[in-house]
Amino acid sequence: MQKSVPEIPDFPDNLRRYDEEKEVVWIEGLFELMDKCYEEGILLSETDTEWAVKFNKQR
Repeated sequence: MQKSVPEIPDFPDNLRRYDEEKEVVWIEGLFELMDKCYEEGILLSETDTEWAVKFNKQR
């Protein structure tokens, strides 16, 4: 069991997009946010994004 984040978080429904023709689901803005995190060397949970879940540090 994952102790740092016990439950798998989900993305807010208002960010979820679906293309019926291609049958593809994506999260609006996730690519850009992950790119920003890579460039800044930070985790998603270290951004000001409301939906990102901070982990509980385990020993």
